[in-house]
Amino acid sequence: MAAPKKKASAKVKAKTKTKAKAKAKTKTRARKAPAKKAPPKKTAPDEAQARPAPTTPALERASSALEKLQKAIAKEKKQLEAARKKVLRSRKKATRSKAAGDRRIAKSAAAASARKSARVKALRERIAKATDRVAETRIKARLKAEQLAAKEKVLQKRVELVAKAEVDKAKALAAEAERWAKKRARSDSKKLAALEKKVARQLRLAERKAEAKLKALLGDAAPKKTAPAKKKSTAGKKAAVRKKAAPKRKAAAKKAPAKKKAPAKRKAAVKK
Repeated sequence: MAAPKKKASAKVKAKTKTKAKAKAKTKTRARKAPAKKAPPKKTAPDEAQARPAPTTPALERASSALEKLQKAIAKEKKQLEAARKKVLRSRKKATRSKAAGDRRIAKSAAAASARKSARVKALRERIAKATDRVAETRIKARLKAEQLAAKEKVLQKRVELVAKAEVDKAKALAAEAERWAKKRARSDSKKLAALEKKVARQLRLAERKAEAKLKALLGDAAPKKTAPAKKKSTAGKKAAVRKKAAPKRKAAAKKAPAKKKAPAKRKAAVKK
């Protein structure tokens, strides 16, 4: 009876051990929780990726032709698989029956599958050419788009430069006008200063002359008795001048009657 009890106690101990292990595992998991990974940084898309894919009429035509060929080859592949399965079935049947009709059916099925494979091969070649054409047209379209983008960039830069040039021109003209105004103001101030000095000099000279005249008048006002003697001497000089001028007047008076003879000659001419 003691042996079953020992077995039961062993089972209980095993259960408790498993429960303790499970609890320990849960605790360790709770403690060692995995750190949250930081989300990946979003990289800025390149200019080529950001731009939409360039499209042109030629590229659209080439891509549509390629799509049609891909659909056709998918259909042909399905038919080829069916033909190959048919060939296998017909060959198995022909080997089993060894009849001439079954052999002919197997040969016709093989010929049909060969035609289908040839057609698939031709379609593959056409698809390869079409893919090359699409790639070429895509490259050309991309190059054309890049050229147009470059032209637009140049035009935009030109417009910006023209606007900036106008602003800089206005600033330069304003600065030049300010410099010219300052220079002109300096030159005008110098001219005014020179004119003021000249006028002041003239005024000083005029004042000196006026003072000299006043002094002369004030100095000549006292000795007035000597003035008549000077007048006599001047009167004598005037009489001498008159005597010298008298013979000239007489000579002029003698010459004057000769001029009056001209009307007599005219009268004589009238009588003739």
